[in-house]
Amino acid sequence: MTFPVPCPRELIVEKKLSRSVLVSWSPPEESFVAVSQYHVCVDAAVRAIVPGSFKCRALVEDVALEGCVNLSVRAVSEQGHSPDAACTVAIGHEAPVAPQQVRVWSVTPVSACVRWYPSNSNAEHVVSLNAVKVGVCPPTVFQLDLDSKDASRPHAAEQRNVVW
Repeated sequence: MTFPVPCPRELIVEKKLSRSVLVSWSPPEESFVAVSQYHVCVDAAVRAIVPGSFKCRALVEDVALEGCVNLSVRAVSEQGHSPDAACTVAIGHEAPVAPQQVRVWSVTPVSACVRWYPSNSNAEHVVSLNAVKVGVCPPTVFQLDLDSKDASRPHAAEQRNVVW
């Protein structure tokens, strides 16, 4: 899966205070696209803007940590912005460890596409079909195309984080 704007990586929550969060990240590895700025988002709403030439760090204030929020960083360029799911972490007292919003589509007897919103984009994700590992997605990857040669029996899919 490739996007026109490369995604930031290695999102780290450096410090959590009662209603604010200090985060840092690494810039995209690919330098073919000039990043003009980064948007730091809480549940997809832009809460801080960091110029692309500045240090990759931001303090996000007024964050409701008593529940669960998805904090993400987008790289923004003239071509658009990177997807939130590629650089995200779920934080708060009720933050899940498992992936969220798992969606399966384009289902045929021998294939399907599965996509999820990671609770931590720094983690690998393992996708299993009938208890057999069929894919390992590296950090920042949140979608997998599944192909099965055995269409004669039902399938049960599972997806989980692998944190090292």
